[in-house]
Amino acid sequence: MVTTAERGGVTPGFEVALVRPRIPPNIGNVARTCAAFGAPLHLIAAPALRLDLAALRRAGVDSWSQLELHTHDHLSETLTLTGARPIAFSVDGEAPLTGFEFQRGDLLVFGPEDEGLTASDLEGVEAVRVRIPHGREVRSLNLATSVGIGVWAAWSSLTRA
Repeated sequence: MVTTAERGGVTPGFEVALVRPRIPPNIGNVARTCAAFGAPLHLIAAPALRLDLAALRRAGVDSWSQLELHTHDHLSETLTLTGARPIAFSVDGEAPLTGFEFQRGDLLVFGPEDEGLTASDLEGVEAVRVRIPHGREVRSLNLATSVGIGVWAAWSSLTRA
C-alpha cells in the first residue's frame, strides 16, 4: 500500500470512509476511485475481507498497490486518528451536495449498501449530513456510484478554491 509520504506528500485534501461495507465489488470500485484520486480509504467495522490477489481481482481492484488503506472498528476511532471533519452522505442529509463547500481534511463517510448510515454508526460523531440530489424518486444510488459522485464533488470544490 502507498502512503501519503510515498506519493510525494501530495494529498487530494480529503479521505473516504466506508462504514460496514458488505459487497466486495462495491469496495473494489471505491478502492479504485480512491486510488485514482489519491484519497486514503478507511474501512470501518468491515466484515473480514479476504485481501489475497484472487479475491481482489474478483472485487475489481487492480490498483490496490496505489491505495492507502486503513481499517478501524468505529468511525469515532477514525476521526480521532485523522482529526477530520466528517461529511456523512445520506438520503436524508440536510445539505444538498450541489454547492456544498468542502474543506481540506474532510472525511467523506458512506454507510452500507442495504441501509446507509444509522444513528449507531454516527453515535458520538458531529457530522455534517449531505445528500446527493437526483431527478427521480429512487430509494438510493449504488454505494460505489455515490462515492464517485462525492469524491468528484470534494475534488472539484477543493481544486477551485
